[in-house]
Amino acid sequence: MSTVPPRFPVAHEYSTAVQNPDKMFRSDVLKKARFLLDGPGRPKVYSGNFASTFVAQRADGRKVAVRVFLKADPHNRDERYRKISAFLATHRPPSFATFEYLSDEVLSQGRRWPVIVMEWVEGQTLDVFMSQAAARGRRDLLTSLRAGVLKLSEEIDRGKFAHGDLNTGNILVSPELRHGIKLVDFDGMFVPGMATGAAGAPGEEGTPGTRHPLRRRVHFGPEIDRFSCIVIDVCAAALLEAPDAWNSFNTDPSRLLFDEADLQQPAASKAFRNLEARASPELRRLLQQLMRVASDPPERCPTLSEFRRLAGSINPNAHSVTLATVVPVGAVTISPATQVRQLERRVLDGRRFDELRTNCDSEVDVVAPVFEEPQERFDRNGDRYLFLNFGNWRQGSSVKVIVWGGETIDEFFDHARDVGKVQRGSFAQRWVCVTGTPQYYAPHGSVDIPLNSVGQLRFITADIARGMLEQSRLGQYRGGVAVAPIPELLARGPVATVAANPSTDVQLLNARVLAARGVRPSPTTAAQPTAVAPASAQPAWTSSPANSPQVGLPAAPPGSASARQGAFNGERWQSRVFAVIAVMVFTYVFIAILRSCGGKS
Repeated sequence: MSTVPPRFPVAHEYSTAVQNPDKMFRSDVLKKARFLLDGPGRPKVYSGNFASTFVAQRADGRKVAVRVFLKADPHNRDERYRKISAFLATHRPPSFATFEYLSDEVLSQGRRWPVIVMEWVEGQTLDVFMSQAAARGRRDLLTSLRAGVLKLSEEIDRGKFAHGDLNTGNILVSPELRHGIKLVDFDGMFVPGMATGAAGAPGEEGTPGTRHPLRRRVHFGPEIDRFSCIVIDVCAAALLEAPDAWNSFNTDPSRLLFDEADLQQPAASKAFRNLEARASPELRRLLQQLMRVASDPPERCPTLSEFRRLAGSINPNAHSVTLATVVPVGAVTISPATQVRQLERRVLDGRRFDELRTNCDSEVDVVAPVFEEPQERFDRNGDRYLFLNFGNWRQGSSVKVIVWGGETIDEFFDHARDVGKVQRGSFAQRWVCVTGTPQYYAPHGSVDIPLNSVGQLRFITADIARGMLEQSRLGQYRGGVAVAPIPELLARGPVATVAANPSTDVQLLNARVLAARGVRPSPTTAAQPTAVAPASAQPAWTSSPANSPQVGLPAAPPGSASARQGAFNGERWQSRVFAVIAVMVFTYVFIAILRSCGGKS
């Protein structure tokens, strides 16, 4: 008999509980803790789709993050977190924040729920650090970041464990990198003693844009962070040479320069083409090696040090690495998990109060023009706060972005100036996209979106905003770009032979791509290698309905294998049309005969 999983409390229900810690918590540490409040006196909370994090100060003065869960997890959450907690307490890896899992801890809705108590880490999220370093020309910081990521990669590889989701929000960088980087939020972590593969995998599969594009639950194990470290390293190297690439290609706070579509189809990626066209030989080697690694199965991904060594052996001027146009073999199935990943966030119009009101406590992307210049105020404790309104708050309910604290406000204006190129006094009517969790504030009748990291807000155009809203309505939006359905891997059969030119390994790479994805090359791409073309002479790229961007190649010459295949396909379709017509004629005659017999009787 199946049991219905319990409904976990939502963010505001947890907020009520943490305001009375001595009554609502079980452990002495949290009973005596003081949970920090924002200006109006609400507990400070950082909310996502699956968990919320509160900030508390222990009796000894240390700050901790208290993480609570918003949804049930069918993948043995309790057992996994006990193993993670024990591993971190024993081994204490330097790059991982301290962590303790407490089951049956906080009281809400008449029962107790689990919490995670984690070291509070001061620092910038990776996206903010990299964007500001690039905008301010701090090549020294980007170079130091690459060294820090290499150190992290080696630390993880030696210990045979993995974080599991190295997205930008889970990597905190200390000021000027004086204390290196720290990782937080271990929902997808692998530690020794866990089962590898789907048997031990959590529901977390990493974040698109930093995870391997072919990663699935079956790949759960100690190697799952390797690709993420490579992506971070390559993006930092790219920003060293092209700092303007951030504003051109960063579309989401959880990503860097590439999204999932870029990594799935590098040949159709504007980011890859743009960077490669103006890259130094060293950066071109890294970009081409990244394309290779993205096409290989995740279990074959090298460590970052191995990746750099392999990239160094590439002749960057010999050829341009590209992917063949592919045609799926057989039916491609889309799993429910894949669909959930695609529709993880909705896009809402910030001028529509009622729509935001009904989506409180869920992470969303809100797009709207700023109604007027940011308003600075002081709360009852004398601390500064700032709000950006999306409507005329003087005439009733409105939606606004809230920034708490003087230091955060100063960082907000600095980030807007350096990264967004928006000066004080020029915010009004500028379109923005803010990623966050709306909260309803009853005393003012407003919906507030706390800005916990300046990277949550991005300046966009009205056309981009309209496109995002339309993509969301159609269910095609995730983090700033429309994505095609991601097919689950098919059972791998024999790979079709691809004719290779001895002077280039492009076809060999294509064969590896196709082998990894269980697909065969289309006739046009199997015949000819793709030549290097200058940036000004790049062909137009168009998307086909088959979810695979098609490369604009010349038509096959008469008598070639491609032409013969096309003629065969035409004949096959003609046969199908004739068959359908014959069935319709037969059905019509049969019905006429039946009616004639009925009339005579």
